[in-house]
Amino acid sequence: NTCMEDLKTKLSDLCISVESVKSGVEQELFLLQERKNKLKVEVEEMEKMKVKWGAIIKLNVGGEKFATTKTTLIQPDTDGGILAAMFSGRHELVVDDDGCVFIDRDGVLFHHILNYLREKSNWEPPEDPALLRRLFKEFQYYGVSCPFLPTTTTTVTSHSSSPVVARFNSSLPPSPVIARASPPVIARASSGINRVNSIL
Repeated sequence: NTCMEDLKTKLSDLCISVESVKSGVEQELFLLQERKNKLKVEVEEMEKMKVKWGAIIKLNVGGEKFATTKTTLIQPDTDGGILAAMFSGRHELVVDDDGCVFIDRDGVLFHHILNYLREKSNWEPPEDPALLRRLFKEFQYYGVSCPFLPTTTTTVTSHSSSPVVARFNSSLPPSPVIARASPPVIARASSGINRVNSIL
């Protein structure tokens, strides 16, 4: 009997220990589930931000380093151009040792183009006319809608209200003016008057 009582006591203690362990495990599982739910919410928020702003893209343009987003590089102004094609996911990109996408072009000029894509109507163009001419060629190369054109008749597009064209056109040499000779009407009239005077 004493032995049986001891076994019952030990079994009871064991059950209590099991229940205690079970309770602790359930508490840990509850906390883990809470952490999982919280992490899930954070991941969803990060995905929303990623969709909104786009993945961060690091560029090396002619040795100049830039950091921007996919949505800055791919937008209506770049549709059909090199930038949209490069980051469409359909092409293998060349990267440097730091993992930056390498573009073998002038980094100083690209700086202006990137700022235009970021700021649009708030973009402040450079003052130097020679720089504007070079910059226009880079806009064409990248397939970005340019806010100015190197002609004397083109006005600034709706993307920019800044007087880029006016400054650009002022740097161009004036168009040659071809002098046209007036018909010799006066000479013929004078000779007629002289004939009449001689008769009189």
